[in-house]
Amino acid sequence: MLISMTGYGQGEARSDAVAVRVEIRSVNHRFSDIQVRLPRAYMTLEPRVLDRVRRVHRRGRVDVTVQCRRLSDTDTTVRVDPYLAREYLAQLSELKAQLALEGEIGLDHVLRLDGVVTTWDAPREPDEDWPTIEAALSEALAAAKRMRQTEGRAATRDIAARVEQIASYHKEIAALSAPLRQELEQRLERRVAELLRRVDGGEIDRGRLLQEVTYLVDRADVSEEIARLESHISQFSGLLDAEGAQGKRMEFLLQEMVRETNTIGSKSNRPDVLGLVVRVKVELEKIREQVQNVE
Repeated sequence: MLISMTGYGQGEARSDAVAVRVEIRSVNHRFSDIQVRLPRAYMTLEPRVLDRVRRVHRRGRVDVTVQCRRLSDTDTTVRVDPYLAREYLAQLSELKAQLALEGEIGLDHVLRLDGVVTTWDAPREPDEDWPTIEAALSEALAAAKRMRQTEGRAATRDIAARVEQIASYHKEIAALSAPLRQELEQRLERRVAELLRRVDGGEIDRGRLLQEVTYLVDRADVSEEIARLESHISQFSGLLDAEGAQGKRMEFLLQEMVRETNTIGSKSNRPDVLGLVVRVKVELEKIREQVQNVE
């Protein structure tokens, strides 16, 4: 089953010391591009987060946001800077006198000024909170994967129907092209007979004869292209039920199917075959749009 690169998931976990919330957003991308946003105090845990995400997301742009909130009040320290408060008060008193302002400058005014009162959390080892972060991360990854699987099932159904339609067009092209091979053989016989007469008459040499025959065979016979297209269709269908990331292999097979289809169209001079070629290319383009979002 195919897995989409588009998904969203969130997870939460808490311990006695910290509450953690993780959000994951993923979209399609040709390669793997994982961006992790962690609180500054937990930056050393980024390699662990990346490792866990890479196990699940093999391709795509993935944004991981980790939020941590301390729950223990004992880890918080409050500091009052009396020297800074005294400087603020002196400056404010001077400003009051210069502007002839009324009213008193109270403690509540000074305490609101920047830097007078500061709080900070006591240092805490990131490893202590990793189990809680990992639990929230695992929950978010699982939720995002469920969404990606749902999207993948829808894409699989759509692609499978289009591949089946292409296989039907392929059979029609093969059936219509079979008589063309007989016509080609008859045309070659006439052309070779004419060229042999010219060789015998000294008008052209045998090297030129071989060039003419090779050109005619290569220009009109599409049996090889039809056979290769059938093989590509079969391989592509097999990938729909394969495990793991199949997006890149699908992209390669799509390119090959487009190549063979274009060659069949360029060699054929029958309107009914050309019409089928156009239909195949339309379906291949719609499949390509889906595959761009497949992991």
